[in-house]
Amino acid sequence: MAGASDHAIMKFAVENGFIIVTRDVDLPKMVRFSKRPAKVIWLEFHNPATRVIANALRTNIEQIEAFSLDATKFILIIRQIGSG
Repeated sequence: MAGASDHAIMKFAVENGFIIVTRDVDLPKMVRFSKRPAKVIWLEFHNPATRVIANALRTNIEQIEAFSLDATKFILIIRQIGSG
C-alpha cells in the first residue's frame, strides 16, 4: 500500500483484521476520532535500525498478543528505551 493515504490504510486494516505497526503519529491520532478504528501499534522510536524494531516487537510479544485479543483497546505504544 505504498503511497496510500492514512485513511485507506486504516480502512484496509479494519476490513482485513490487520493490526497496523507504525512510527507515524497520524495513525494513532486517527484511531481516537474514528467510529470504526483499526488497532495500531505505535513505535515511538527515533530513527531506529530495522533490528531495533524487530527486537522491540519480539521483546513485547506477550503485550502485543494481549492487545490483539482485547476488543476495548485500539492503540498500543511501544517506546524505545536507551539508544541503538
